[in-house]
Amino acid sequence: HSLPTPKSKSNVPHQFHH
Repeated sequence: HSLPTPKSKSNVPHQFHH
């Protein structure tokens, strides 16, 4: 994914990770 998201998906809200 080209989204500026950390490797820790658990730490990132599933907002744009739909």
